[in-house]
Amino acid sequence: MTKRMLCLLGLLLAGSGAVQAQDEASPPSDVLTFAPAKDNAWVTGEFLFGWTASVNFAPLVTTSPDGTDPEDAGVLDPLLPTTTLLGGRQSSGVLPGLRLGAGYIVDHEHGLGVEAGFTFLASNSSTFSFANDILARPYIDATNDDPASVLVGFPKVSTGIIDVESKVGDFYSLNLDITEKIWEEESGWRMDALFGYRFASFSDSLRIRQNIVSTLLPGTEINSIDSFGAKNTFNGLDLGLRTNYLWSDRLSLNVLTKVAVGNMHRTVDIRGRTKTTVGVSSEPNLGGVLALSSNIGEYRSNDLAVLPEAGANLVWNFRSNMNLRLGYSLIYLTKATRADNHIDFTVNPNLFPPKVEAATPARPGYQENHNDFWIQSLNLGVDVTF
Repeated sequence: MTKRMLCLLGLLLAGSGAVQAQDEASPPSDVLTFAPAKDNAWVTGEFLFGWTASVNFAPLVTTSPDGTDPEDAGVLDPLLPTTTLLGGRQSSGVLPGLRLGAGYIVDHEHGLGVEAGFTFLASNSSTFSFANDILARPYIDATNDDPASVLVGFPKVSTGIIDVESKVGDFYSLNLDITEKIWEEESGWRMDALFGYRFASFSDSLRIRQNIVSTLLPGTEINSIDSFGAKNTFNGLDLGLRTNYLWSDRLSLNVLTKVAVGNMHRTVDIRGRTKTTVGVSSEPNLGGVLALSSNIGEYRSNDLAVLPEAGANLVWNFRSNMNLRLGYSLIYLTKATRADNHIDFTVNPNLFPPKVEAATPARPGYQENHNDFWIQSLNLGVDVTF
């Protein structure tokens, strides 16, 4: 951080009283000039159309052809004609959002100022529903390492429905930076340095609900749910460069490159429950199919992480103090976690509710898994100077 940035930071912390004292004393130095100037401030507003890295599900729902034996139905064995109904990569879809920004230039000669920005992308849900004659939830049996399945629907045994909801949660980002011009040429090139604070938050979730109605035992119904949630919160030091090239009096190219370094706080929440109804009586139990007593709970972790950001905008000055902006941006989060990272496909069937006490091995289990995550967006908006 340069000497001018340090001076501005000190003045910001001192408050308005320090500014007034500066005005009443001798004329300001050549480092900071507070004299009024045209276009000292600016605000910007942009609509965003974003999308995120896809999720990669383990096989969650399977089916088998009519005539399959009950013990083979829905089992993921290469020798069996099982079909996966839900599994693999799933796209986030388009996420609408907005970006707001504002800034104030303290010293035009040196480009010294402050600016703040806020970015928001709305959540989006994908839902899937299955009601085949043969319907199953596959897993690996922890007691013998063989593929197995939970039968949800099977002819003359039960009818069943499986509903799955995959939700990409809201994304928030906030930055507060000091800016300073570090390079400018008469040919139209200019570069500003940025230094400040960065916050970002992102979450997603996965819920699997199943309903089993027995045809062998009329009046018997089993409802269960598995729920996996993940939230990432980043706080860090923000460093960056903004390069601007003026093609003409009306058209320019603005390129932003930033990287924030700080703490990534992760929270993973795993829940599961089953309610068995026989006639008019019902019995609740802890655990579903992939969320059982062995992995249910809330888990927290922290890591040093980086959050790079890059973006480019074409800026058209269509009025003296108004610009139209069209561009693209990429935000990349390292060491983030998502709900699907915490599905353990290996299950001890003795832990299905009602569980066998002291059953081993204790699977599914919780393991700390994380990976990189990105958000891309297209933006269209305006900025105003005054």
